[in-house]
Amino acid sequence: MVFKFQRAEGTDYLSKAAVAGALLKKHILYAVGGFFSVVFGTILIMSITDPTMRDDILLAICFLLPSLFLVYRGRVCSKRLDSANYYNTFLEGDIDGFVALEDLTKEGLDAGKVRTELELLFRKGFFKNCTLQLEGNKSGIVLPDKVQVEESRMIKVTCERCGAVNAVRLGGTGECAYCGSTLIGKE
Repeated sequence: MVFKFQRAEGTDYLSKAAVAGALLKKHILYAVGGFFSVVFGTILIMSITDPTMRDDILLAICFLLPSLFLVYRGRVCSKRLDSANYYNTFLEGDIDGFVALEDLTKEGLDAGKVRTELELLFRKGFFKNCTLQLEGNKSGIVLPDKVQVEESRMIKVTCERCGAVNAVRLGGTGECAYCGSTLIGKE
């Protein structure tokens, strides 16, 4: 299965429109869900403590649960944005035009979960100017605007500014996921 997206000028891989839409959705879900969670949570607490409002407990719970679900969906949007930014740091630092699926695995996540997450992000339109290749002997992201070579590898680089450990392709550059400093992939 190969997901292809229209190429635009430059080497920008993260779709600004998809990110802006997801940010707006996240903020709306948090605001609406948070507001109604506070309102119906307060009504629930009042109906538990005030004997004259005992009949409203079930009603408060029925309205509180959907409100909490909105907050949960806002958190899902937030995690999706974080994942897109995480994978984008690998794409921006790439020098050979191919980022292997194994290079993208997060701490504690197996390749299957990373693959599923990437499929979702590509399907939702978070990435542009690249192709998710999942068939054949090499699975990963193909960056058609960069020259491909046979082999390159990721190395761990410690950020000089904040001390965080980041993965950067050998010979490439990247951005620290924590403070934004430029990292150089040299041994």
